[in-house]
Amino acid sequence: PESPAQDKSLSKRISFIFLSIKAFFGSQKAQFELGTVYKLERKDNDKAIRCFERVVKRGGSLDQAASYQLGRIYRYQKKDSERALEWFKRAASKEGDLTIYAANEAGCIHEEKGETRKARKFFKKVQSLGGSMRMERATDVGVIVIDGPLFSQR
Repeated sequence: PESPAQDKSLSKRISFIFLSIKAFFGSQKAQFELGTVYKLERKDNDKAIRCFERVVKRGGSLDQAASYQLGRIYRYQKKDSERALEWFKRAASKEGDLTIYAANEAGCIHEEKGETRKARKFFKKVQSLGGSMRMERATDVGVIVIDGPLFSQR
C-alpha cells in the first residue's frame, strides 16, 4: 500500500494532468489555474508567463487577474520593472478586485523611478478606491487587512 504522502503526490500529479488537458482545450479558468501552479508550486515563471499571456489574449473575466500576475512575475521574479509596469497599468485600467493593488504597484514603480507626478496619479486612484495613499505590496500568500488599510506580509 502507498503512504499518505505518495497518495497526495499522485493526486497532485493527476490533478495537474487534468488541468493541463482542460487548458489545452481552451478553458480560460484552467489556463489561469495552470499559470498559478507553475508560478507558486513549480517555480517555473516562464511557463507561468505563457499561461497568463494566453488568458490575457482571450480577454474576459480573468484578464485583470492574469495581467496582475504577469506584473508580479516581471517585478519580483524577473526584476523587470518596465514590463511589470505595463502589466500593472493594464490591470489598474480595468474594474475589478485587483484594481487597487495594480494601481498601488504601478505607483510604487513610478515612485522608485523618481516619477513623482505619475506615482501620485496611481496613489490617488488607490485612495479613491478606499486604500491608503501608499499601501504596502501584497504577497503571493495574501494580504493582511488591519483597520482598513492594507499591509503586506513581508
